[in-house]
Amino acid sequence: MAENYKEFDKSQILPEIHIRRFSFRVRELILAGLAAVTLVACLILAIILGAQRGSVTYPPVVASPICNSPPCFRAAAYTIENLNISVDPCQNFHQYVCGNFPKNNPLNPEISQKTVFWNLYYDNEDKLRTLMESPPIRATVWSSEKKLKDLFNSCMDDYGKMSLGGKPFLDKVIAPIGGWNVLGNWNEASWNFQAALQKASVDFWTPCLFTFRVTTDYYSAQKRIIELDLSGMGMFYGYYIREINQKIQNDYKDFMRTVADLLIRDSGIKMNETMKNSSIEQFVLDAYNIEFQLANITTNTLPTEDPHHPDKKITIRDLTSQTGGMIDFTGLLKYMFKESGVTESTYVALKEDDWIRRMTAMVGSLPANEKNRILNNYIVWRLAKRYVQDLSWEYIHANRDFYVDMTGMAAFMGTWRYCFNYISQYFRDALGALYVRDHFADKNKEKVHEITNYIKEALIDSVLKGTIMDQDTKVSARAKLQRAVDKLGYPDFMMDDAQLDAIYASITVNRSDYFQNVLNINTFQQADLNRRLKQMDTKDDWLYRTYDTSMNFINSWNQLLVPAGLLQFPLYDYSLPHYSNFGCIGGLIGHYYIHSIDKWGSMYGPDGMYSNWWTNETKDNYDAAESCFSRAFDNKTMGPYKVPGNTRPISILVQGKRFAWEGMAETSGVRLAYKAYKNWENKNGNELSAPGMNKTNDQMFFISYAQTTCFSRTDELSYNYALGQRIPEDVRTNTVMSQLDEFVSAFNCPATSPMNAKEKCTLFS
Repeated sequence: MAENYKEFDKSQILPEIHIRRFSFRVRELILAGLAAVTLVACLILAIILGAQRGSVTYPPVVASPICNSPPCFRAAAYTIENLNISVDPCQNFHQYVCGNFPKNNPLNPEISQKTVFWNLYYDNEDKLRTLMESPPIRATVWSSEKKLKDLFNSCMDDYGKMSLGGKPFLDKVIAPIGGWNVLGNWNEASWNFQAALQKASVDFWTPCLFTFRVTTDYYSAQKRIIELDLSGMGMFYGYYIREINQKIQNDYKDFMRTVADLLIRDSGIKMNETMKNSSIEQFVLDAYNIEFQLANITTNTLPTEDPHHPDKKITIRDLTSQTGGMIDFTGLLKYMFKESGVTESTYVALKEDDWIRRMTAMVGSLPANEKNRILNNYIVWRLAKRYVQDLSWEYIHANRDFYVDMTGMAAFMGTWRYCFNYISQYFRDALGALYVRDHFADKNKEKVHEITNYIKEALIDSVLKGTIMDQDTKVSARAKLQRAVDKLGYPDFMMDDAQLDAIYASITVNRSDYFQNVLNINTFQQADLNRRLKQMDTKDDWLYRTYDTSMNFINSWNQLLVPAGLLQFPLYDYSLPHYSNFGCIGGLIGHYYIHSIDKWGSMYGPDGMYSNWWTNETKDNYDAAESCFSRAFDNKTMGPYKVPGNTRPISILVQGKRFAWEGMAETSGVRLAYKAYKNWENKNGNELSAPGMNKTNDQMFFISYAQTTCFSRTDELSYNYALGQRIPEDVRTNTVMSQLDEFVSAFNCPATSPMNAKEKCTLFS
């Protein structure tokens, strides 16, 4: 029920070089050969001299065979392309490894940032677009592939949408909720607010006044619970109440007027111009006033502390009773979850207890003689805003106008990207199957299994030899790590057509009726939420899309999830030397495995159940280590950033205490991956060196890791991130590397250099 807008761009394509064929005499070939040898020697010398700029003296590079396979050359080319060899790596390692990334990934007025992983994600999207636009291989009516492609094509049918205008919304949404005051097809005396709210919230999947979801119970990983949360506003709540946002408020009201005017036009109802304008203004006033009041409530309330605690949960019967029956939560949730046996005695968790109670009081305080009209106009607006993007171009353009006014960015989600995101949300398994069947090498998954096993072994060894944990905690940590499951690439069922078809068996898709398809998927979502509440997700489920480019450790399941999309990274390939793979993928895996046993991982024991298995002694030792990492990050400078309205660039200091736990996991994860790599090397021997790099394999390990953090970002966005203490990649990477003796030794960084921190912090050595 959330709306997500993402930035996008095409990946750059390197031009191919074509060499014509000529005919040479023998003497000319010999001379050309000598010249080529001389040129190569000069180039090698230039690389060596260029790499040795600055004050640092590198360890001597031991002559070893060069990896000359195509993947090695591609990876080396990518690495060299982003390096800035004019920078001393012991002065600013991130600038050294990523200095040319912004130049190679230029921004434009429509794109505010590019990162390695976003580039990879959008490359995966382009591959999927090609697949979705191709005819289905399995064209039977029950084929999940056919349903996916028919849905995509119906969404892309701009001509069909233009011919219908707003009629599908008027006929299939407005009529079922009892009509609309503005059109005059609404009867105030007979209109039922509760029935309209239920249909809007459930049948039309639109959050009005509040929202609900099904989630895992914090206190029992084996149970599910319904959460109620704040919602019902069309903008971020701060926009409604700040005077400096007056223009955005006015633009939002203009958006409402435009949509209302279009709906009146498409209804075919003839209205006096004065009456029409008056009705539209009343509609805007009513709907905006409700959202404004919700925003004020949000400003003056705080989230519930520990909402899943048994003492904080409440039955839906008691919630309805305690809020004066202004909203029949019992009836609405029983209507939504009728297939999963919800009763008035079912407990729910209130993410915003105070907010929910104040919201219902606000509804109860509406003037009795105007209440139904106000709520009718509000619900219609919430529905209209939800569905404008599924109607004809005029509605979409009205949405775009407001988006541009609000953000100042001319970019807007085009039809194809909107359709892709919609498909990705509701047909993610079928879409994921297309991706892995066409674009994924299983040998990549096998390589990650190998890397992960080495990392787990290294972590267990570090835990057992370390001093952070006492003996009892070490035993539990080892048990948790040994039981951990690694989900890599994709689930097996994606290779089984029958299983995929069964998932979408209840959905009917009509290639020529997109709006009805959307409503059919609403029904599918309701059934799926009922299933999740009744049956629980199992540890065999996949929580990530296979084409995603991020990983995570799910502590309640004791599982590491690494989707196939992440394993297409330019510096990762099963055929590359292990220093590259351990660096770019192993560092991330180490990071998340550290989280499996750190203070967050300590919330769930080896069996995945909620239980703190740390002893007090371990907690004290961890706190001491965290304090060290807090000092390491504290007062590092973010910026300076050029911010509109300020004559001088602005810098913001890192609050080390807020980032210490994450910085500790990142630092420890890189150290762990390096240790795992050295264990692999000791067992398997030295590997081939990277072509054209003149770097040791140890140096290439750290370069491979750091190049996963390259980014290009506008100062305005960077500044907003910094305000929220979202630490930029350059600060993170440099701080992490400066903490590692292994890095310092690999690059022979002097004791006085910025990349050799005076105080080194350790969690697990």
